[in-house]
Order: sequence, then structure tokens, then C-alpha cells
Amino acid sequence: MTKNGVSIREYPCAVRSFAVTSVGIGGESVVRFKNGNLTVGPERVGPSVALGGVEPTLGDALIVL
Repeated sequence: MTKNGVSIREYPCAVRSFAVTSVGIGGESVVRFKNGNLTVGPERVGPSVALGGVEPTLGDALIVL
């Protein structure tokens, strides 16, 4: 939670909120596990492995789940 209120654009307000960051990802976003870290996107690699691609994507992860 933020200690003070959040700002919406440049306008401060008194509402407390969680600090979040939005990331644009989709089904073709690459999934990598390197040095113990799992990352998703933001690069797009085209078709998932399930559809003949060479790198696993978020779509592949959803198929497994």
C-alpha cells in the first residue's frame, strides 16, 4: 500500500492503493527461465511451441495448465 494517496495522471487524491505496474503481454509473449528467474515478455516470438514455434510462449503455459 502507498503511504500517501495515489496520483491519477498529475492529480493527487487521498485514496490509498497498491503500487502496480502494467505490462502488455499476450499469448505469443516469450516465456524464459534463466538463472532462476522466470520472465514473460515483452518480446513476441510468433507461434507457440504447440503450433510449431521454437520458443515457449504464454499460450504454451496455458495449454499445460
